[in-house]
Amino acid sequence: MRQVFSAFLFALLVGTLVFAGLGCMGEVQAQSASKKPAIPEFTVKYVNHPIHYPPVATTNPYTGETTITNPGGTYDHWVIEVTVKNQKFTSTKDSSGNWTQLFYTVGYKGRFEDEWQTQPGSPSSGYTPASKSDITVIELPSWFLSQVPNGGMIDIKVQALIGTQYSQGINMPWTTNWHTFQGEMGDWSNIQTLTINHDTITSTQPPSTSHDPSLQTPEATSGETNNQLEIQFDLD
Repeated sequence: MRQVFSAFLFALLVGTLVFAGLGCMGEVQAQSASKKPAIPEFTVKYVNHPIHYPPVATTNPYTGETTITNPGGTYDHWVIEVTVKNQKFTSTKDSSGNWTQLFYTVGYKGRFEDEWQTQPGSPSSGYTPASKSDITVIELPSWFLSQVPNGGMIDIKVQALIGTQYSQGINMPWTTNWHTFQGEMGDWSNIQTLTINHDTITSTQPPSTSHDPSLQTPEATSGETNNQLEIQFDLD
């Protein structure tokens, strides 16, 4: 009788372990299959990156006299920076050596137009990979900013992608790289509207949006930077 009872307990224990293992395996598979990235959280900055030009001088080869041909100087260079808070993600490499990574793309347009542009300019240009720090900084093209008049408004949104980006060299009149992407594209973030002004920068507060907190990293902390005006949004 004791042997039968012991066998019953052993079978019950084995069955419990098997079901527990299947449950854990199912949970791991579900986490692996869930590759859609969370909606990005980001801030927008109108930042001055001054450009420094050193003086240029020439020396007379016969007298040794030095003449300043260009005094040089420092010139303002204002840009729009989009700073994305990186999601928790671990890159993996398959048997062919291809990496699955986290990428971002930024959409932007004039407030009163319908057509969006993206940075990078097209998927073939390659998406911006997430940095290894807490944030990834993406700069909008300077030619676009040069078209925005004082008081003009810019709509900005961000999308995250998880997958593999392939690069192939193409020989044209010049050599360039053509990128293709395979993976999962997340949903676009809410739109943040930035108003360009010579003296102040204002923005509209976007409505709150839901996101997956399990994929988010703690808020990055950084000191204030000289020559910049910062607009931050808390999408939580």
